[in-house]
Amino acid sequence: MRLRQRAFWVLAILTLAIGLLACGVRPSEPSPAEVPPSPAAAVETPRAPGQDDAAAQPNPPPTAGVLPLLPPPEIAKIYALLLETYVDPIDHRMLVSAARDGLYQHMLADSALPLGTLPLDLLPPHSEDQELDFALLGNAYWTIVRWKPEWANRTRPDVAMLRAMLASLRDSHTVYTDPQTVRRQAETSFSGIGVSLTRFTEDGPLIVMEIFPNSPAERVDLRRGDRLLRVEGVVTDGMELSDVVAIVRGAEGSAVKLEVLHPGDSAPTSLEIVREQYAIATVEARIYNPVAGGAGIGYIRIRSFARDVPEQVQAAIAGFLGSGQEIRGLVFDLRGNQGGSKEAVARVAGLFLEPDKPIGLEIDRARRQTPLFAESTLQLRPAPPLALLVNGDTSSGAEILASALREYGYAVLVGQKTAGSVASGSTYDLPDGSQVQITAHRFVTPSGEQLDGVGLEPDQPVELREADLAAGTDPPLLRALTLVYEAGTP
Repeated sequence: MRLRQRAFWVLAILTLAIGLLACGVRPSEPSPAEVPPSPAAAVETPRAPGQDDAAAQPNPPPTAGVLPLLPPPEIAKIYALLLETYVDPIDHRMLVSAARDGLYQHMLADSALPLGTLPLDLLPPHSEDQELDFALLGNAYWTIVRWKPEWANRTRPDVAMLRAMLASLRDSHTVYTDPQTVRRQAETSFSGIGVSLTRFTEDGPLIVMEIFPNSPAERVDLRRGDRLLRVEGVVTDGMELSDVVAIVRGAEGSAVKLEVLHPGDSAPTSLEIVREQYAIATVEARIYNPVAGGAGIGYIRIRSFARDVPEQVQAAIAGFLGSGQEIRGLVFDLRGNQGGSKEAVARVAGLFLEPDKPIGLEIDRARRQTPLFAESTLQLRPAPPLALLVNGDTSSGAEILASALREYGYAVLVGQKTAGSVASGSTYDLPDGSQVQITAHRFVTPSGEQLDGVGLEPDQPVELREADLAAGTDPPLLRALTLVYEAGTP
């Protein structure tokens, strides 16, 4: 094994030297800091600055205002964590290939790097040694970085490798998050305009889905169903929703310029909205009367599962019962709900389920199953007819609740297929302020049905279209109210 590893190292050093010569770079006498690390060192966590190992691979000099690149040991650490902690076993060769291909495509996209891919082209085939294979790739990456430090700091090939490696798992929970987004997510408060946006198709326009009460957006000529064309002069077509949100948010009191197209208009409208801090109610409740003069239906919108949501839901139901009006059933609106506290989900489920009923099973890497039980301080008996409104943005804890209440026969699902995004993971910080989240557990329904990557099909499929937003109609809600009313008719 030692002879084989030495052979690989000799081959790697020779191929990298050939790559440099082919690109017109003459190698200088190597300093001790430029000697390639051993395979073991390539997967160890780097030591603190000032220790010997940290000096073994210094970052290229960063350009002004640019974060330093991640050295090979940092990328190798994420590689090792994936192999050791990801919920499903992974073939290391898939990760190495993905990282190599991601770096390769990243370089090809820059016309200023002729022949620059030679260090990658000349890598030997994968072996059975997972440390060695990634160490060789790490050396090739670092050779390229040292050869083109300005390009590397400008284009971040380290991020390209990480993203490609994580993307190869096709897991929406195993992701890389850049430093700017990490900082934004850590904010305890933010200023914005008070809208929610959606796309009805993957490459469709951004649509104003909802305008929150008492928000800046409510005080200008912004409407449900508007198409958001530009933000601060930037065309939103093709942009990630999260990137658009990052532009819309900003300092309190500052203004953001939008260009929207109202439904039915042929020309866009320009708006300037002053950002404010605003509160969004996690629970909203009201009584609908589907039949004039008939019994009412209690409607509860649950936007997320914050820790106090169970108490708010209980208070809403108590308000219905104390209204003096006959309440024939309930509708829980989970559209756009992306989960939250598992304990909150369990306590809302406990309004219908006995405490010994599991609402889902958490499965780890060893395929151990840990049940999540309903928690109850108040049970609705007899249980009223219940419809749950769901859509493609219903995910995580909201999917766990919906699947459990349906499997136990307490609810019918109305709307559109859910996101199929039900898993939990661990987050790892990187030196540049970015983070990587790795899936450690998956959830299945009480009967063992897969949720993650599959989603829940509604019992009553009803679409909400762009034209419905413009018209102020809500066909899924109308269907849910009708079903509950009819189910509760004596």
